[in-house]
Amino acid sequence: VLNIRDMTAVSENYCLYTFTSGGTINVYSGSFTATGNNGGKGIAIQIDGQENKQPSVVNVYGGTFDGKINVGAKNASLNITSGTFKNTGMTLEQFSKYVVDGSTVTEVDGAYVVTAA
Repeated sequence: VLNIRDMTAVSENYCLYTFTSGGTINVYSGSFTATGNNGGKGIAIQIDGQENKQPSVVNVYGGTFDGKINVGAKNASLNITSGTFKNTGMTLEQFSKYVVDGSTVTEVDGAYVVTAA
């Protein structure tokens, strides 16, 4: 388990990444920017998982994210309680499935803003 508070991450690849062997990342605050200078592949959140293995989980309780989001496996989950997300590579409908019950998501100037109840 990795708990993140007040971190600034800028990456051409992945800002946050869980691998197929499982793990949990809890993000409470910070700024995560995936520049994608390596051919547009910058990903703010990448979650991989593998069946019959420990689940891979990212829980977001706050922070700002700029870059694509990819939940790449069955045994992987993204749970967003609050935060601001832009350039996710997702429609609002696709993004909304990762917002936890009780939180709301709105689109403001091209960014998805999630607020807790």
